[in-house]
Order: sequence, then structure tokens, then C-alpha cells
Amino acid sequence: MMERRLKPSAKVLSRVRVAEIRANPYQPRALFDEESIRALARSIEENGLLSPLLLRRSAGDGYTLIAGERRLRAVRLLGQSQIDALVVDAPARDAALLTLI
Repeated sequence: MMERRLKPSAKVLSRVRVAEIRANPYQPRALFDEESIRALARSIEENGLLSPLLLRRSAGDGYTLIAGERRLRAVRLLGQSQIDALVVDAPARDAALLTLI
């Protein structure tokens, strides 16, 4: 059997409007501790975002979140309108697998 490696083709670091990011339909985690989100928000406020979100362009407008749900929630809690993100060119199947990695 041939091994398939995930290699999203293009990776572009961008500044993205938070309002343009849609939830990931393949998010394996269902529950998020609100206190840990608030603690992460405080850390982002003090130190900045240390790791960008991972997004893919949605069909039509906007982006779909691949990885970084907690960071996105924390930034929304802070009321920030933009966030750094790596935008990858990945098919939906690969994006779903990247969510688990």
C-alpha cells in the first residue's frame, strides 16, 4: 500500500479578519474550558500571539479554521479584529486530517 503524505501546497502567512473565519466542521474537541480560554487571552494580551492559526480558504468568501480553536476563541474574547494565520491550499479531506494532527 502506498503511503500518502499530507503536503498542503501553498503556505502564506497573512493577517486575517477574525470575522471572516468560520468554525471547523471537523473539530474533534467538543468542550473548551472557559477559564483556560480566559488565561490564554491574558497571555496573548501580554505576550502577543506566539503561533498563528492554520486556515484554508472557504468556498466563496472567508476562511475555515483547521487548527487553533482555543487561540481564535481567546482573540475573539479580547475583541481583536485581526489575527495572524497561515493560510494553506489544502483540499477538505487533507484539512480534516490536519485538524487531528
